[in-house]
Amino acid sequence: MEFTTAYILGVQRRSDYFGENVAQYRSVDTISIEGYIDVRASNEDYKGVRQAIAQIDTYVNAASNPAVTENIIINGTGFGTGRIVNLDFPASEAVDENQIRIGKYTADIEVYNTGDLGNVFENSTREIENVSANALSDIFSKVNHNLLNGLELSITSWSMGGGPSFDTTYYVEVLSPDSFKLYEDPARTTVVNVTVDITNATLVLYNVVPFAQYLESFSEDFNVSLDQTNTYTFSHNLDITYISGLEAGGGGTAIDPIATAKCLAVNLFEQTPTQFSTVIPASYGSISAVSRKYYNENYNLIDGSSSFEQTLKLLPSGLSTYSLSLSNSFEFDQGGIVKVSENGEVEARSPDFRNEARKALDTEIAKSYDRCNTIYNSYKNYLGSNVGTLFNQPVVINKTLNDSAGTSSYSVEYTDDLKIKDLNTLVDRSLSLELSDNVYNVTENGTITSINTKGPNFDPYSLIPQRSDVKSRCVDFYNSAKQNPTSQYTLKNLNNKFTIPKYGKQISYTYSFTSDGEVFDITDDSVFARKSISHSDKIGVPNQSTMILPNFSSALIHLPDQTSLGTRSTKFEAQLRRPRFTSRLNSIAFPTSAINTAKTEALQDAYLVFSSYNGNLLLRSLDKSQIYVTNANYSFGSDSAFSMSIDSTFTMVRQAKGAEYNLAFQPN
Repeated sequence: MEFTTAYILGVQRRSDYFGENVAQYRSVDTISIEGYIDVRASNEDYKGVRQAIAQIDTYVNAASNPAVTENIIINGTGFGTGRIVNLDFPASEAVDENQIRIGKYTADIEVYNTGDLGNVFENSTREIENVSANALSDIFSKVNHNLLNGLELSITSWSMGGGPSFDTTYYVEVLSPDSFKLYEDPARTTVVNVTVDITNATLVLYNVVPFAQYLESFSEDFNVSLDQTNTYTFSHNLDITYISGLEAGGGGTAIDPIATAKCLAVNLFEQTPTQFSTVIPASYGSISAVSRKYYNENYNLIDGSSSFEQTLKLLPSGLSTYSLSLSNSFEFDQGGIVKVSENGEVEARSPDFRNEARKALDTEIAKSYDRCNTIYNSYKNYLGSNVGTLFNQPVVINKTLNDSAGTSSYSVEYTDDLKIKDLNTLVDRSLSLELSDNVYNVTENGTITSINTKGPNFDPYSLIPQRSDVKSRCVDFYNSAKQNPTSQYTLKNLNNKFTIPKYGKQISYTYSFTSDGEVFDITDDSVFARKSISHSDKIGVPNQSTMILPNFSSALIHLPDQTSLGTRSTKFEAQLRRPRFTSRLNSIAFPTSAINTAKTEALQDAYLVFSSYNGNLLLRSLDKSQIYVTNANYSFGSDSAFSMSIDSTFTMVRQAKGAEYNLAFQPN
């Protein structure tokens, strides 16, 4: 926008800072001007205001540029990039405001300037090496460059001559994860001219705030808490709003306020809060090593505001790929037997948290004996002379995996009991829980190894644990991990799998249980392992007929106050319980019990048609004992699948009257 014949009434400068005036990220100049519209040369006859209005329209059209910001020129002098906040054309009887020969206009203009961030941010400079450029396209290439739109950088070196200049600030425009362009000004009007292909160029990034001049508001806060388990929780919150509606052209810069806010948040979240290192013991590990972070993002597409939250946890012991919480116990019983146990909780830091959580279990269990033995040797001297040696063979190993959360836990126990020499088996088991479609599946996987010498009477089947014992452990895990503690669904047996190798002394097993309401234990239903009932209804409609009367223009609608028959189609689908030690491929028993059970439950569902809808006062029965089965069929096969379909009709009375009498029936 260019203003002529104007003079500046005043200039106000507002500086915006991060924090409590910590760093100025931008300044906003508000320029108030007043100018004249002189049409004396074109309106010599003083007739009308057409010439003045034409010039006013020129200003209005120029100010109506779709771009929110544009180049501001006053009397031929450029004042930078800004936007017009107010434009007014006062009119009065005064000589300089009559808008006939001489008129007047006033304007308020905001001009945005980047501030001086200096070295406020941690790691405010970082080098990017091995960058190449194409002289024909001016496109710079770097695989996974991780640069952000609007960031400032300088080129410090390259292996070939020519190309962009040193000691110059360039601005980034991201084209793809592997390519970008550089501009000499933030308005993106001057592209860097690459005259020779650059190889092995080094870029130095020194500003972490993209388009700071357009950052309308910014706030952030950090929270650190330590709970009773000595676990640190960190949260970093950002509220960011960029000016909305910026478009390319006219000196403005095309930016997406949401995308730009996200870029700024990403860069700020990468900052390492080293100021917290002084309050965190070294055993927790470095905060910068924690890659397991959780994020919440909220975007307002109307005003362009955004909010971000980053949280992370540090367990008491920290390693490079996971953090660990340990607890040990020392037990001395009346018989003089010492037991030392260790419980560990693992939270993966690596992005591959599922596999890392599994690996961490084996790693820490392998280290557990040394820790338990240290505790044993520290306390045994207080217990007398009967103590001996803590055996390095664990008597108990439990593993628990939670794939959804990426966590794992374990418990291991060692003893100095001499009877361990007569221990028959070593047991290694793990529990896992999965949630899908609001159905929980809990699985215990285990291996059991016989310690005794394998003889001719070795019975591997005796090593398989009882289902009831496994279910008890799974129920405890299920009750502690389920999201809805008040859920009425209990665990039922889903499937079992056993692997007994021909050679060796180790067997493996898998017990799976589910909360699926369609699955039944044998104690609950001896016929079906799984079953479900569904139905569809067609409710009777009022009968009516049309009668044509001679010499009468209208037809007569006859309403006998009767309703057609209603129908319900019931479908029973199930899985027959598999009989033990019987092959369904060679012998298929006729499922008499299944047919009778399915028939009873299907007929019960048919009779419930009146109770299903009587609550809506839509229908009532004339005689609930009069319901007729019009069709029935069933099928079963060698895969134990069973189904039955029953169609029934019934007499009924529609309860609804008046305007609802002829409405379609809408079941729940």
